[in-house]
Amino acid sequence: DLAYLLFCIPFQSTVYMLPSWVLGTFICKFIHYFFTVSMLVSIFTLSAMSVDRYVAIVHSRRSSSLRVSRNATLGVGLIWLLSIAMASPVAHHQSIVHQDIINQTFCWEVWPNLQHK
Repeated sequence: DLAYLLFCIPFQSTVYMLPSWVLGTFICKFIHYFFTVSMLVSIFTLSAMSVDRYVAIVHSRRSSSLRVSRNATLGVGLIWLLSIAMASPVAHHQSIVHQDIINQTFCWEVWPNLQHK
């Protein structure tokens, strides 16, 4: 959440203040990719915490051998790896689109067709 606050909010605020995208292709891809990674990490972390609480309450006697810091570290690493991998299509399909009619540039998701989305 802190990384989202530092990396996504300042750049996303420019979308609302400026009429078109001026920050370039790399920032366009990175900001939307990092936003998706942050969202997935939050979702998976809350899910893992729910599973941990379930195991701690329902299987309290057997869970002490599973609920060690090594497994927690592995879980956090797995959460980040899954989030990074699952967000990669966003970085691939995010691009700069120029609208000639209104002469403005936008940072949009551009998919080859709706079946790929």
